[in-house]
Amino acid sequence: MTTADRGTVGDVVLRRNRSFVCRVTPDGLGSGEYTVTAALPKTPLSVTHRALVLAAVDERWGQPQCVEGLVNTLGWEDGAHVSRDGNYLFIHYIAQSASCMIEGKIEAFKKAKGPWTAPARPDFPAAARIASNGTIRNAAPALGLDEAKIKELGLKLLAQATYGFKRQHNGEFAEPFLVEIAGNDGSIALMGPVLIRDAHGRDALLFCWDDPRIDKGLRSGMDHWLAPLANGRHNVLGRYAKPWPAIKDLTAEIIGGEPLPKQQGNPGPYVDSSGRVVQIWYDDETVPEEKRDVIVRVLRPDGKFPKGPWHTPVVLPPPVNLPNIGEIQPVFDGKEVTLRRGHEIVSIPFIGKGADALANSQAWGRARRDLVAEPDKFSQRGPIISLGEPSKAVRNGRTTLFFVYALRRDDGLLDLNVGYVEQR
Repeated sequence: MTTADRGTVGDVVLRRNRSFVCRVTPDGLGSGEYTVTAALPKTPLSVTHRALVLAAVDERWGQPQCVEGLVNTLGWEDGAHVSRDGNYLFIHYIAQSASCMIEGKIEAFKKAKGPWTAPARPDFPAAARIASNGTIRNAAPALGLDEAKIKELGLKLLAQATYGFKRQHNGEFAEPFLVEIAGNDGSIALMGPVLIRDAHGRDALLFCWDDPRIDKGLRSGMDHWLAPLANGRHNVLGRYAKPWPAIKDLTAEIIGGEPLPKQQGNPGPYVDSSGRVVQIWYDDETVPEEKRDVIVRVLRPDGKFPKGPWHTPVVLPPPVNLPNIGEIQPVFDGKEVTLRRGHEIVSIPFIGKGADALANSQAWGRARRDLVAEPDKFSQRGPIISLGEPSKAVRNGRTTLFFVYALRRDDGLLDLNVGYVEQR
């Protein structure tokens, strides 16, 4: 028998291939999480999954689902990126609800909604400033910033960190491990983490980080960095030290050898057939949302990753970037670019040849709306109101698209989690 916590459950039907199928019709609220359980009568055997109902799903994809394991919590899971082989998933984790930033709710800054201890979040660097009831102290003593100084500066600190998770035999992601530049009490985290191979074929993490030695302000821009990574272990890539802005023992190097003038966010590296990173696709979320564009940085023919030399970054033409709507969080696989446009995930096929054609509008086909949310239901509790952070893995010849989805919980606060959908 099959049950669901939402919607109407239909009859279980036996197919010719000896598999069973059961259709769950969504309720009047529409999109959201639907917990579905299938049980074999007269036995203890059962399986439960959280299906994600969306406003629309492109025909090439199957049923979207919530990533299972230790990834998703009532905290804020963002910046998700799966490794190309699907074995590791990295996230930017914030213990507070997303309402603290997205809606500016002061009370949401003050309380942890998600875990800050093992097993879900081991070694969480902000744990020392979180009380047993979840109250978060708005201070970073390691940086010499007590609560009085933070108030003077007008800052509201997140309790945040970057985690990796390993795929388990049953498809869940668990065994979380922390990746950090230590010494900031969990007030600063690595953004947009992507697992790649460096020039020597070793595991490395590509990420966004604002080096305070380059810009000594507290609200400056980020650049792309690369650091060696030991998967499955607590990685310390460097340490903040007093007096600000000292950094010690940094193992990361900046892409291209020097910072670019504008912010580089959400890196989407393109790996060619030889296994080399030859392009980095990215965005700049510091500009107004309707003016956000996807940008690509291409390695010169004589360049070596990560130092370069690199060509001057190029803003992609229509139909990749459209006027008056934001495009961010790109991933390119040589055949198409998948990105967030507004509140949905779209893919635009590349029909040109070579990197020189990327800037040519004629080299791009018609966009496909992969996954569509319901932003018009922003104030309602339950529907999926936004989507983003696409990344792809290929396992056994099939592509799986990972993404972040947002909804409002029963307590009225926003929650961001990680989902996935497999190719049909």
